[in-house]
Amino acid sequence: MTKSNLKALLTGALGLMLIAACDPVHLMEDAGMTETPVVSVADIADKEWVVEDLNGAGIPDRANATLNFTTEGGISGSTGCNRYSGSWTEADGLITLSPLAVTRRACAPALMDMEQTFTSALTSPLRVTLDETGLLTVTGPGGSIEAR
Repeated sequence: MTKSNLKALLTGALGLMLIAACDPVHLMEDAGMTETPVVSVADIADKEWVVEDLNGAGIPDRANATLNFTTEGGISGSTGCNRYSGSWTEADGLITLSPLAVTRRACAPALMDMEQTFTSALTSPLRVTLDETGLLTVTGPGGSIEAR
């Protein structure tokens, strides 16, 4: 390789590195700005979170699904049809729920479907995030829940 070819190769590589370093998306990722921070359950406990969305598909009109975490390790609320309760533990930024106890009331088919989607989304382990607008997102292998 000639000296001029080596110089051209090094100049090109340096230029690509500078472009990558100045890329705003790359800079945001490095600063952690594109990732919503994971929160501890203690940060979201003792508040009723009203579900606004399940798996990106919304929820039926007038459905009222909720999440209530307690600092003592409990979880309870409404599936939109039935009441549920259980417990949670937290380790390594993830939340694991006990099997949930759910009442067995019959509801309209849309609410029964929502209940199935809701309880499936609470399959452990769960990652819980809270963005700057106050949107709580709970994500697990069974889906996602967004609540305020």
